[in-house]
Amino acid sequence: MLFKDYIKNIECAEEPKDVKCGYSCCPCVFSMIRRIPLVVLMIKVPGLEVIKLPRKALNKWGDEVNVSGFMSGVFQENDVVTDIILHSGINGIPESAFRDCKSLKRITIPKHIRKIRRDVFAGCDSLEDIYYEGTKEEWEKVEIYTGKRIVEFGKQISGTPVCEVETDYFKHDPGNDPLLKANIHFQCEF
Repeated sequence: MLFKDYIKNIECAEEPKDVKCGYSCCPCVFSMIRRIPLVVLMIKVPGLEVIKLPRKALNKWGDEVNVSGFMSGVFQENDVVTDIILHSGINGIPESAFRDCKSLKRITIPKHIRKIRRDVFAGCDSLEDIYYEGTKEEWEKVEIYTGKRIVEFGKQISGTPVCEVETDYFKHDPGNDPLLKANIHFQCEF
């Protein structure tokens, strides 16, 4: 779907009302600073097909603050969601974030994202379109995890701290293959 058509879906989508937000780590330290951005811990709206992450949420003092991320369990194994809309204030995507979202077809990704970690899109075989805020050149700089280099060492060369390399190869991890097969649309700002 072209972005000019998809933008209508984005504009019509409402942010879920029943969202639990908190701090990603060290709540004892963050709880002393009232303006620290929050992360989404849970979305309690079952059956929602289009999920638009909220831009703002209330902290424990009732102050409205920015939402800068989400925990990986927010979307995992959601087999109903077809569209996920991440606003430009999201600064990271956790490992396995959308694992087994089998119906996920479209997602917006902010240009601030610099890494797509391991298994972010594992099991998202319906993924068709990525709407990226940045340019093609910026997308090409995003590190997308596709596997890792495996080096197996043999015996140590006597009289030295050096070990022989027995094998050195790249092990492919298919966890982000759906992302690599999807259509990428550039400069999709909303």
